Amino acid sequence: MYEAPVLDGVTEPLRSIAELCLAKDPAGRPALAELHRMLLTLPDATASTASTAPTAPVAPGVGDSARPGHQASETRPVPTGGEEGADRTLVGHGRRGRRVLIALAAALVVTGLSITAVKTSMRTESHGNDSSQSTTAPASPSPSPSPSASASASASAATVTPPPKHVPWDYQIGGAYALPDGVRVVSRSHEDAAAPDAYNICNFNAFQAQENAEGDWDSDLLLRDAGGDVVYNEDWGEAVLDIRTDAKRQRIASEVNAWIDECATKGYQAVEPDNYDTFTRFPDHLTAGQATAFMKLLVVHAHAKGLAVAQKNTLELVSERASVGLDFAVVEECGQWNECGEFAAAFDNNVLVVEYTAKGMANACSGWSDTLSIIRRDQDVVLKGASGHLRKTC
Repeated sequence: MYEAPVLDGVTEPLRSIAELCLAKDPAGRPALAELHRMLLTLPDATASTASTAPTAPVAPGVGDSARPGHQASETRPVPTGGEEGADRTLVGHGRRGRRVLIALAAALVVTGLSITAVKTSMRTESHGNDSSQSTTAPASPSPSPSPSASASASASAATVTPPPKHVPWDYQIGGAYALPDGVRVVSRSHEDAAAPDAYNICNFNAFQAQENAEGDWDSDLLLRDAGGDVVYNEDWGEAVLDIRTDAKRQRIASEVNAWIDECATKGYQAVEPDNYDTFTRFPDHLTAGQATAFMKLLVVHAHAKGLAVAQKNTLELVSERASVGLDFAVVEECGQWNECGEFAAAFDNNVLVVEYTAKGMANACSGWSDTLSIIRRDQDVVLKGASGHLRKTC
């Protein structure tokens, strides 16, 4: 009811389809015809075990609410691939036909069982409340995406383009200015225009409110301590957002996704949701699982818009890179903290490094100048020509 489904081991693009089938709101789950269209986009690689796959159970009532007392055993076998009795209008022939039927059967089972699980959980929850849910205001989930939007999200997840590797780049989240000669990749604030003739990454604060902007958020979406006071990241004066329940994550994502839409409209090719590591600063309130569950919501929406998604810092979650769906990394001070190698391994060297100290820059350049994109910037990443501006390369 309140957490993202655990789909470890399910690879893209089937993973995104399964997640749609597990939407909390039944209206957000794709219909049979929509599933068929999405599954037709699956790569042929998923057919590697099609010829030996066992018969797959198909849950009844995919598009309907589950019957009270409906159990997983209420299934009927459907022959795979070339066996007699398969619906050839739906399935087709050969490798594509076999892998579509297998994937479709799996997706339908997931859908049917998720409906049962949600109905059961809803009945159980009527006897008690989620202890982490704010009592100051009821949380209302954001509207579920339409089936066409769901299909777009699934299809786009495999077609987004990450930035080119090991190229000159610049980090301009403190204010945009003309690109230095040779720069091919740049990260800018979502408030700024994309740079022409470059790969543009759109930066926004996803896990915390901007400084002095907590008033822009519903009061119950701000994280509060046991005394009811708003929790702040004191280093930046930013209120922390409350991502502890699925309902709140959905509402916060609805706001953040509007910035993603803005980035797409401005011509950006990727997004950089900042402060993914907020949970590490407030372990008494937030968990890694809550952070990844929220990030998945942003990834699905960004991919549907054709935008790649960067993991910002957060070495603690590099092992979750594939399950979350992140495409590349933007890392601050991996040279300073001797972390560049771990990010490089996790993201296949598609890592953009920004250092703020001479020591960190020296370490990054000595070990990774032939592999990663590296720059040094001033701590406040101010405009070129402004007091304190600094930009150096290896």
